[in-house]
Amino acid sequence: MGRIKGTVVKRLARELLKKFPADFSLDFEANKVVVKRMKIFLNDDRERNQLAGELSVLARRAAPRQGPAA
Repeated sequence: MGRIKGTVVKRLARELLKKFPADFSLDFEANKVVVKRMKIFLNDDRERNQLAGELSVLARRAAPRQGPAA
């Protein structure tokens, strides 16, 4: 089981993904760089990492699923 993220991180991730869907990907490291480049006010690196991780999860959920070829 993973750690529970705060509602601020979850809400901010949803808003960012809605405003800038093309900027974020399924890759955590790429999202971390994008969040750092956007200069979003966060308390520390841990919150930046949580936000990047939540963005990765939300992007993965929004991505179209590829089922087995039948």
